[in-house]
Amino acid sequence: MALNLLIADDEYFIRQRLKKIIPWTALNLNFIGEAENGMEVMELLEQHPVDIIILDIKMPKMTGIQAAEQIHEDYPQTKIIILSGYNDFEYARTAMRYGVTDYLLKPVDTLVLKSTLEDCIEKIALSKKQHRQIEKLNHYEKCTALTNVQNGSLDIQGLYTNYPEFLQITHALYIGAFVFENTEMAVHRLITALRLEGFQCEYTQEAEYIYVLQIFFTARQASHHIGSVLTEFVEKEKHFVFLSVGNLFSLTESWNPYFKRVLHGLS
Repeated sequence: MALNLLIADDEYFIRQRLKKIIPWTALNLNFIGEAENGMEVMELLEQHPVDIIILDIKMPKMTGIQAAEQIHEDYPQTKIIILSGYNDFEYARTAMRYGVTDYLLKPVDTLVLKSTLEDCIEKIALSKKQHRQIEKLNHYEKCTALTNVQNGSLDIQGLYTNYPEFLQITHALYIGAFVFENTEMAVHRLITALRLEGFQCEYTQEAEYIYVLQIFFTARQASHHIGSVLTEFVEKEKHFVFLSVGNLFSLTESWNPYFKRVLHGLS
């Protein structure tokens, strides 16, 4: 996936030169916009997701250091490359405390810029990989807790203690899913479709082709809309799909009978 890059410098010709010498296609970068002061940088960040900012250290209205501090606080995933003159080296060092990835001296050398951007892109890729690993671990731990409630080895109060967000949940239901090919990818598409509609859900793999999804509801959330999401999912899938939809149950009930009923229905 292409990364979004923003250029911020109060000098028009510097911005135009940077746009010209960046190998956009080779580095798989999107030009998301340009700014001539720190205030414009913050406005653009509110409007677009930005992965990398090339940020001049001295700009009117809000300096590069002030902008870097604000970006570090509000958009910590955004990487910053500072532009500075030779005499601004101490300013550049100060900016490093605000998560600045690197700094470039003006006039910017084409090869140095390319190398700096490559390093920045590599750091973003590593950060995303680490984030996915953390998400995977968190998913595993949460699903283990939910399985323990389902099989009776953890009571509901234990779930509330470990995951206070479930205090807002009143009901749940299970959905069994059998997809003959590319099972995991298909289930992830279903999970994504449900989450896009505002449903909180988790899933476990019960066999090679069988997954069980658990959908959670707050007191104000209706469950009937799930039917249309499931219908649309089945219609779009190219492979054989079988779904078994269980009954809505209170979180304070025993979960196990509903879980077994869904697996039985899927069989």
